[in-house]
Amino acid sequence: MRPRTPRISLALGALLAAVLAAFALPAAAAPAGDELEADVQAAEQDVVACFRSYGLEPPWDRLVDEVTVFPSPDEARRVLARRHHIPVEEIPPTFSGTVEGRTLYVISRDAYERLWRSLYPAAPWSEATYRQLIAHELTHKAHENWARARFGTIDAMGPAWFYEGFAVACAGQFPDQGPLMSPQALQAEIGGGRTPAGSYPEYGRIVRALAAAYGMEAVLDEAARPGFPDQLWTRARR
Repeated sequence: MRPRTPRISLALGALLAAVLAAFALPAAAAPAGDELEADVQAAEQDVVACFRSYGLEPPWDRLVDEVTVFPSPDEARRVLARRHHIPVEEIPPTFSGTVEGRTLYVISRDAYERLWRSLYPAAPWSEATYRQLIAHELTHKAHENWARARFGTIDAMGPAWFYEGFAVACAGQFPDQGPLMSPQALQAEIGGGRTPAGSYPEYGRIVRALAAAYGMEAVLDEAARPGFPDQLWTRARR
């Protein structure tokens, strides 16, 4: 059976904040909608391929059925803050996307390119960068599904730096970071339950090194347990 394609909608400020409902694209926006639909489908395939490359069978059919696009991070923050009845300040000004239920909320390609260039001026922007953002957010949803299926709770996703780094690695973001960190360097950086300094690129670098040294399935398992990551150091390295 052919999988359903996500329904694309546009966020229209106050209207969406009031109703937060999907609606049909106007004809003039159809090309952008088609492009986004293709990006979402390709990103989900990327996430499936990532999980399988680590020996994990994805425990889901589809990750999202709908996509809502915001013209800017500020608009996304206003809408989502109102929806969740929280101060807008609780949503980071660098917000770019999230998945709630089976709906992907994401800022537009143009908005993300502006944000990307301000946050990572040394990292090149390419045609793949926006699709990688979508894959990053879908990886979080896939990781939630995996943790729930394996451990019964999404608390088993591990600390924030780990699940963000896993999403970076699975989405293929920031791939050119030099040689892999050694196990000794990993222990110095995150041993004793320390939170690594740095940003998403650094989190991705750490998770890639952990996966290379110990295998991603073992790392995901240990991330769900107290004492992560110190229990990894006694495991046989690959």
